[in-house]
Amino acid sequence: MTKKRKEPTYLNPMTDFGFKTIFGNPDVMRGFLNALIQEDYPDKVISKVNIVGNDAPGESDEDRGVVFDIHCTTDDNEEFVVEMQRRKQVFFNNRIIYYLGRSFSRQDDSLDKEVWQFQTHKLLGVFLMDFYDKTMTKGVRHCVIKDFKEDIIDNDLLQYWKIQLPTYRKKKESDCVTPLDFWLYNIANLKDMNTALPFADKEPLFKQMQRVASYAQMSREDQDRYWHSYDQYVTTMSAFANERMEGREEGWEDARSFTIAEAHKKELTSALNLYKTGLVTIDVIAQTMSIDLDELQEYIKANSEN
Repeated sequence: MTKKRKEPTYLNPMTDFGFKTIFGNPDVMRGFLNALIQEDYPDKVISKVNIVGNDAPGESDEDRGVVFDIHCTTDDNEEFVVEMQRRKQVFFNNRIIYYLGRSFSRQDDSLDKEVWQFQTHKLLGVFLMDFYDKTMTKGVRHCVIKDFKEDIIDNDLLQYWKIQLPTYRKKKESDCVTPLDFWLYNIANLKDMNTALPFADKEPLFKQMQRVASYAQMSREDQDRYWHSYDQYVTTMSAFANERMEGREEGWEDARSFTIAEAHKKELTSALNLYKTGLVTIDVIAQTMSIDLDELQEYIKANSEN
């Protein structure tokens, strides 16, 4: 009872492979970073980007399943860390400071400390969040060390941007006005697009982004790698959903609002809806959601026409 995968038009940038394929392209990364920084620094132009590595050292196995990043430097010797964060964390803001501070402190590793006078280059973090931050009223927040009363930047060597991608999934193309709007709309909605990327008349790099993200133009080996990454993504997201369901089940038990049978039926319904997308096999769904495979097969068979 397995279905043939429905081939996507574009890679899902929420997957590890999709993110690193798209943002690992120096031209695409340069275009995105220029749109981002020019919101606040309109005269700033990045002419060249050099991709130097990815994935933060020392991350836990759990983090590696939901967090992935790319490090790059610019022609002005500035360092950017661009990270995709798929899961909300209780101390996410603390993690940003810790992570960037650790990266910042490593700048002196290759320097002659006998003559070093704390000369450092800028470190800028870009955190693409696939969730909402309840403290944010807009889609993007830019943070820098400022004087609290005078509203003057005291030090700009360490800066970061937090970006709520779900905000841009609710927008229409007509809602997008700025170059950054164009980029974030395309990034947030890319996985569901089936036609040419919008706004290419305003940003020619979207044509290159379209080629880089095209599933059909990848080799068979890369397509296999993408599906492996995609299965990990679906498994992780299903596990999150299962955790939330378990939390709700505890609440249901305490409130005696739902029976265990009703809760299990909801779990089977969620599994059925995931199966109907055609994007993941029944075996992966059963294993991820800890549902008996035979039971799930029977449930799908009985409800597939509904």
